[in-house]
Amino acid sequence: MKKWLFIFWGIVGIMNCYFPQEKSGIIEKINGKEYYIHQVKKGESLYGISKLYGVEMEVILNENPSVKEKGLRVGYSIMIPVTHSKNTAKEAVMDTVNYKYHRVLKKQTVYSICKEYGISQEEFYRYNPDKKEGIKENDWVIVGKKDNTNKNEVVLKKSDVSIGDIKNSIAEKTNIFSELFRKKNEYNVLLLLPFGSDKAEELNVEDMIKYDYAFPYMSSMMIDFYTGMRYAIDSLKTDSFDVRLIPIDMRETDSLKMIQIMNVSEYRDADVIVGPVYSSLIKTEQHFSNIRKYHLIPFVSQNKFLFNHPEYSKTTPSIYVDVQALAHYVFDSLRKRTNVVLLYSNSNADKEYAREFRKYYNDLVYRDNSKDTVRTFRSISDFKKYVKDKHAYTVVLLTNNQVIATDYITQLSIINKNSPIYLCGFYKTTTFDNLDLEYLNQMNFVFSYYQNVAYSGFFGNYEKRYREEFQTDPSVFFYEGLQVGLYYFNLIKSYGT
Repeated sequence: MKKWLFIFWGIVGIMNCYFPQEKSGIIEKINGKEYYIHQVKKGESLYGISKLYGVEMEVILNENPSVKEKGLRVGYSIMIPVTHSKNTAKEAVMDTVNYKYHRVLKKQTVYSICKEYGISQEEFYRYNPDKKEGIKENDWVIVGKKDNTNKNEVVLKKSDVSIGDIKNSIAEKTNIFSELFRKKNEYNVLLLLPFGSDKAEELNVEDMIKYDYAFPYMSSMMIDFYTGMRYAIDSLKTDSFDVRLIPIDMRETDSLKMIQIMNVSEYRDADVIVGPVYSSLIKTEQHFSNIRKYHLIPFVSQNKFLFNHPEYSKTTPSIYVDVQALAHYVFDSLRKRTNVVLLYSNSNADKEYAREFRKYYNDLVYRDNSKDTVRTFRSISDFKKYVKDKHAYTVVLLTNNQVIATDYITQLSIINKNSPIYLCGFYKTTTFDNLDLEYLNQMNFVFSYYQNVAYSGFFGNYEKRYREEFQTDPSVFFYEGLQVGLYYFNLIKSYGT
């Protein structure tokens, strides 16, 4: 079985905002309304597209439900409403050299912002004359002047600095680079993960490892992830670069604790925040998010947390990536010796999975100039009518519904006695309590999963150190922490935050 690595799917590039995107020249009238038809290109983000067209991201998502559900993908054609604005004034550029800026949080008012920064409302409106009509969440406002003693600093102005100048400045690590990316010698990384400790604030994970031996599964996962990140830091550490990990135990029911932690300046002002891993806590944490930080979400596959938050990245691919991987595997390994069958239920989610599989598989067939087709069935009874004795079938079962999956697999195991079945599906199928796993073994069950990676040999020195420290082999969570650490901490080492 081929191994699939999808650890860094969907990472938002920190440089996107400095390179121009091209506005579509195609305008179509649909139901009496004009739309730009924009084809998504490699490197583009929803945030960048919304800025390019001057349309809120929420509006784009509402006009394109598939993007809202599955995320932005290269090659997609999306509809963007044409806005006829009378305001032709050039967009203001943030002068971060001379002025201090604040990003408006949810429910913040001009009064509360002025109080926070010790300025009068009269000063606020003098700095921000365009905000007299009101402020809204995610607006950037000036909250004071900077005391610049270095008169040689370069001021970034739209009129006299080109994109080429910015690129050169970044390459040469000039003052512009320092202002944009803020490099320093030590960075604080806050880990909001379910370590399984009763301690209210910062943990000493090394002590947990030293004195506790019988960890619950979740704790073992997080400790291995933490250890991988620690090893990554050790490999990147120099006299001028170091990372301090601040682990905080954050479980699913810790919403109040999350708010308390985010109100502590040391934690809130961390350079990187990793976690949390629960949906409700992610939403809470996003109220405190900062565009100038890295926010990493591990172990979460949903894309919805990335919308309206360009500062966020996730390290786990969505289920649609698994569907595409299955299509690729079936096309490469099984189609020439079996009949390919797609089996799913009538649920909306299953229909979407099936649609994605067919689309991706048919594209592979088209590029190969072959005539293979996928037969689709929405019930096991329909498939039974199609089956012929002694014929081999690859059955791609695309459902995460435990009842349906168990029923289908049980009946497929009976068919398998006379007609060989090669079963493919989701990893979650292997976790169903009432399913006889022997059925899966009999049908050579194959699933795509981002942790199905042959790590052995790639990280020899790290593996050796882990075995010496723990007297056992590292888990996939160690490798995930190691790779996330090596990738992101190397970015920070090179560019800052």
